[in-house]
Amino acid sequence: MRNVGLSEVNLKERYIVMALARTPDSTISDLLKIILAIILPPVGVFLEVGLTMHFWLNLLLTLCGYLPGVIHAVYIIASR
Repeated sequence: MRNVGLSEVNLKERYIVMALARTPDSTISDLLKIILAIILPPVGVFLEVGLTMHFWLNLLLTLCGYLPGVIHAVYIIASR
């Protein structure tokens, strides 16, 4: 078993923190996805989560009524 030095642990912790930090690019990307979600809610959800259950739920909500689809899409994008 290899002995991990303190500098390697700090480097890994810094990498994890940097990966989770919000960057200006991710903020702009989220803003564009929210604008797209207002125009076409399922497309905004698809760009955020792919073809998961959230996409299909959003598609159903949008078909039932435009406003529920927009609310769900903005919620999904803002919560991730």
